[in-house]
Amino acid sequence: MKNIITAAIFLFILSPAALFTLGQKDFSPGETITVSDRVARETINNNRGLLFEAGMPNFVARLFANKVTYRGRMILIRIGNTFEPHYLFFSGAIIAGCLYLSYLPLMLAGIYYLNNKLRLLTFICLIVSLLPAGFIAHEYNTFVRLPALFILCTLAGVGLARLIKIKPKVVLFLLMIFIYEYLRFLHDYLYLLPAKV
Repeated sequence: MKNIITAAIFLFILSPAALFTLGQKDFSPGETITVSDRVARETINNNRGLLFEAGMPNFVARLFANKVTYRGRMILIRIGNTFEPHYLFFSGAIIAGCLYLSYLPLMLAGIYYLNNKLRLLTFICLIVSLLPAGFIAHEYNTFVRLPALFILCTLAGVGLARLIKIKPKVVLFLLMIFIYEYLRFLHDYLYLLPAKV
């Protein structure tokens, strides 16, 4: 258990999301989503009109297209965006993904080696940690997703701890890929990012 926690902390601290977010010292989550702005009202009324034109009674159209369903959809979209592969592994931290691509096999191994109770507990913790991200107006705010990314790094730590014992050659191969990804991210962070900002 101690090895898993150490590996999870190590993987999280070296992840682009932690380095980029903590390095920028921008800890503001931003504005929350709202349903009272003009765009939200127009979207709700447009959806309601489309349902009404499709032959649904006015009551049913109002039941499916209202402020509550609009806000719920926005929350689910923001939570779902966290698991988008492009965001997670390629563009979540502006110049790189939130996590390195070499974490993916470790996370999959971690999910595989967890027993059913721990797998369910991990899934529940992951969803609960993403609830704050659902209410932020910026769809891809990395700061509010850091707890969820730590849980994903914990899954990678479980996979790393198990794979070191079972398949050390695979871990060595993943370590070489990780070193390449880490050096590429460090180069981009130190030399390319100041030119973009």
